[in-house]
Amino acid sequence: MIKKKLFIALCLLFISIMFSGCDRSIVVVDAEFGQFPRVVYIAGVDQELDFSDAVVIRTLRNGRQLEDPFPLRVTAIEHDVDFNTPGVYKVEVEILWDFHITFFVQVIDEEIFNELKSGVR
Repeated sequence: MIKKKLFIALCLLFISIMFSGCDRSIVVVDAEFGQFPRVVYIAGVDQELDFSDAVVIRTLRNGRQLEDPFPLRVTAIEHDVDFNTPGVYKVEVEILWDFHITFFVQVIDEEIFNELKSGVR
């Protein structure tokens, strides 16, 4: 009987020690792009979203901000971009299962892109 009570007391002590070391300020309260991914694509040339330069900023409960290179902590990317049809398309990125960052990309005709690039219009 004493062994059982001692075992239960040790388990409760272990659990309380384990949770007392938790830093509750680590809770993420917001996520956003610090640097957006590419937002302009060329119809018929580009075939997928480019997140190579994207940076995600997470804001913690205590106000501290942490930068993560993309795709760290990304759980889903949803979009209906048709890379062959010029237009504006919505892209939604899910981060940490709770935060959604929505932004828009534009697919432009290659001829318009070349005009913009050369400065002729």
